[in-house]
Amino acid sequence: MKQTPVSVVSELSTMKALVVPENTPLTVAVERFSSNEGQHGIFLTDAAGRFSAVVDNRDLLNWARVQFNLSPGEVPLPVGKTRRLLNAKLVRDLAMPDSKRKAVHLTDTLAEALNRMARHDLEDIAVLDADGHVVNDLRLSEVLAFALRLQA
Repeated sequence: MKQTPVSVVSELSTMKALVVPENTPLTVAVERFSSNEGQHGIFLTDAAGRFSAVVDNRDLLNWARVQFNLSPGEVPLPVGKTRRLLNAKLVRDLAMPDSKRKAVHLTDTLAEALNRMARHDLEDIAVLDADGHVVNDLRLSEVLAFALRLQA
């Protein structure tokens, strides 16, 4: 795992993540996301088709809480974030500014991928080629299954 590149596991699976341009209307992206069970987020691409951000389940949950005027729960959202979510028109408006770091490259190791997934609390992470295009997603379940096969 410490030496195995992400590409080894990535080649074994098909992409299940939703990938949309960052200027997609929010309602369109949410409709597409909600029509396909098993997705854990939305990967966004810029005008050149390169990965630009991710909208994960937490972003979607926070948006839903604000849109449906639900109680803030145990951890209320900061005022600035609430305003941003209320005014969101495009899917990129939901993405956290630092979410571009929530991706791995084909050449990264599985250990690096797992560490990044743990750091950002992700079950699914974008896999990028050398040019920054999304070529697949790497799911925690795939990494665990691969690790178990190595031990057998």
